[in-house]
Amino acid sequence: MWLATWEGPVRYNGRSFKIYDDTTVTKMRESGALSVEYDALQQKLIFSGPRGSVVTYDKQSWTPQVIGANFVFDTIVDHNNIRWAATAKGVYRLSDNGSAVHYTTADGLPTDFTFRLFATPTTGEHDARLYVGTRRGAAYFDEKTDSFIFR
Repeated sequence: MWLATWEGPVRYNGRSFKIYDDTTVTKMRESGALSVEYDALQQKLIFSGPRGSVVTYDKQSWTPQVIGANFVFDTIVDHNNIRWAATAKGVYRLSDNGSAVHYTTADGLPTDFTFRLFATPTTGEHDARLYVGTRRGAAYFDEKTDSFIFR
């Protein structure tokens, strides 16, 4: 089991905890981790943290991706296997090659301060959606317009 803690990513093996607080190992900009997500398709863990840190771990190596300089509060992999990050300055769509698309209030977010992401599956009544939690409420991503909708 993996945990995100202020001391860094933590692994619990059923008997003991191992703290990964050495930033030279994890490649995080600070030791603290704010979220942990599992990318099932690529079989990697995704950790987020302060100062724009997003790091993936594949049981052997840590791979960093820096997006801005703000807190990355949450990450998620959506129904299209796309990675997203919620930050203090908007939402980022992350690609495997290290690039990122940045979404802000100019792209429909009710505020740039975003802190949670939630992906819903397709059901008989609704298409799959990516929701983002902000200080002013929730918005969802509209793939057709490449923007967020806030109502």
